[in-house]
Amino acid sequence: MLLDAGVINQIELSAALAEQKRTQHRLGKVLTDMGYTSEMEIVQCLAQNMGYEYQELDREEINKDVLQALPVKIVEKHLVFPLKSDGRGITIAMCDPLDVGAIKDISFVTGKNVIPVVSTLTEIRKAIQHYYYGKEMPKLGEILVEARVLHPNQLTVCLEKQKNTKKKLGDVIVQLNMATEMDIARALSQQLNIPYVNLEIVGISDKVLELISREIAFKNVFIPINITKRSIEVAMANPMDSDAIREIKYIANKDVDVVLSTPKEIRDSIRRYYTGVSGRKGSEISMAEDFDDLQVQYNKDKGIIEDTLDIKTERIEVTPDVSRMMEESESPPVIKLVNKILFTAIKRGASDIHLEPSEKDYHVRIRADGIMVSLTHLSRSLQNPTISRIKIMAKLDIAERRVPQDGGIKLRLDNHEIDLRVSTLPTHYGEKIVMRVLDPAAANLSIHEIGLNAKDHTSVVDMIDRPQGIVLVTGPTGSGKSSTLYAGLTHILNDKINIITLENPVEYTVKGITQVNINEKIGLTFSSSLRAVLRQDPDVIMV
Repeated sequence: MLLDAGVINQIELSAALAEQKRTQHRLGKVLTDMGYTSEMEIVQCLAQNMGYEYQELDREEINKDVLQALPVKIVEKHLVFPLKSDGRGITIAMCDPLDVGAIKDISFVTGKNVIPVVSTLTEIRKAIQHYYYGKEMPKLGEILVEARVLHPNQLTVCLEKQKNTKKKLGDVIVQLNMATEMDIARALSQQLNIPYVNLEIVGISDKVLELISREIAFKNVFIPINITKRSIEVAMANPMDSDAIREIKYIANKDVDVVLSTPKEIRDSIRRYYTGVSGRKGSEISMAEDFDDLQVQYNKDKGIIEDTLDIKTERIEVTPDVSRMMEESESPPVIKLVNKILFTAIKRGASDIHLEPSEKDYHVRIRADGIMVSLTHLSRSLQNPTISRIKIMAKLDIAERRVPQDGGIKLRLDNHEIDLRVSTLPTHYGEKIVMRVLDPAAANLSIHEIGLNAKDHTSVVDMIDRPQGIVLVTGPTGSGKSSTLYAGLTHILNDKINIITLENPVEYTVKGITQVNINEKIGLTFSSSLRAVLRQDPDVIMV
C-alpha cells in the first residue's frame, strides 16, 4: 500500500521487511526508525487507501466513562486509545487498524464491537499520558530548551533538519553538534527526575542479560542492569520510548524501572557484556552482524546496491598487461562488493573509508564521529580486484603501485551527490586506500547549523562580521574545520565583497566565491597563489 502510494520505494520496502524479520517489530515502526517515512505519512495512507477515518486526538473531548471502559493495562499493551462508546460499539484510535489481536482483546474486555479509526503513535501516547495519568508527555526539544542545552533558534534548525531527514531528533541534534549525548542525558535526567547511571562502573550479571536478547537491546538502545522479583531495571537512552518499554515488559514479564545513560555507553556495554562470539572484539561483532559478512552477502544483493548507488566512471586507455586487471575489477561480484562498502559507509555517516592490507586479510574500516570502527575483513584474494576497481572509478593508473596517487569519485546516493577524495599509499602488504567522504550539502550549512552553543555562536558571528582581522580554525581530522570555514564564508557572502579561497583540494564549490585549487606539481603553491591573490583586489581570503 505504501509502495503503491509512492511513499516508499521497492528498495526501502525490501530493507524494511528484512529488518522487520530480524527484530519482529511492526513494519510501520521499522519504516519510521529507518527514516523511510513518517508516522503521519503512514496514517494518511491508511486513511486514504483503506477507508479508515483519521482522528486528531488533541481536538477530542473524552468522556470519563469511556476511559473506565478500557483499562490502562490494555491501552498500554496495544497502544490504543478509546474515543467514544455508543450503541454501535466503541470507537478506538489505533496506529494499526489491522491489529486483530488488539481488536479481539478490546472487544472481549468491553463486550462491544470495535470501530477502528487511525491516529499516530505520538498522538496516542500523548492522549494516554493526559487522560489516564493526568499529565502531558514532554517533548525532547522542549526539555533541552528548558534545560538551556539548546537555544530556541537551534531547536528550530534541528526540527527542520529532522523533517527533511526523518531521523530521530536526538540523532539530528548530535549530528549537527548542537549538543552531546551526555548533554541530552543529563537534561533528561534533571527534567524528568530519572536517575542517570554511569554504565562503566555498573556490573551486570549473566542472569539479567538472559532475560533480553542482545539483538533487541542493541536495536532499541537499552540494556538491562538489574532484576528483582517484581521488576527489571533498564538503562535507556530515550526513557520516553514507550514502544521499547512495552516490549521489555512483555518479554521479561516484569514491571520496568528506567534509568538514563547515553547511547554510546549503552552500545559499549552491550558489546562488553553480551559476549557470545569468541575470537572477535565486541565492536567488530556488532558491525559484522549488520554487514552480514561481505564476502558471502554481496552475491545475494540481487542488484539492490547498483540500483541505489550511481557511480560516474570513465573508460581509460589500457595495455595488454592492464586489461586482465581491468576485466577482473569490473566483474559483477567485485562491483557489488565495492558498491556495498561505499553504500554502507556513507549510510553510517563515515567521514573516511580505509581499506588496509595486512599479512592475512584486507581490513575495511571507517571513521565515524571521529572514531575508527571496523566494518569487515576481506580475504586477500579480493584485495587486488578491489583496489583496481576503486582506482578505475577514481581515474587513477591501475598499473602503478609503487607511488602514491590521488583522485576522485563522484557518485549519487538516493538522489544526493557525494564526492569521494581518493588517496593511495604503497605499503609492505600492498596499496592502502583512504577515501574522504565529501558531502557538497555541507557547504550549504549556515553558521547556525554547525553545532555552536549560544555563547560561542554569538562570539563567532561577531568575529566574522568584523571588517578586518584573522580567524584561525584548528582541529583533528573530521572535526569540522572545512564546514566551519565554509559556513563562515556563506554567512558573509554577498555581491558587495570579493571572496577568494586557496584550497588543496577544493572540497566544496560555492557559487559567488572564487576558489583556487592548489597544484604543487605545476608550481601553483600556497605561497605563489597568495601573492597572486593579493593583486586580485580581495576583501576576504580563505586559506
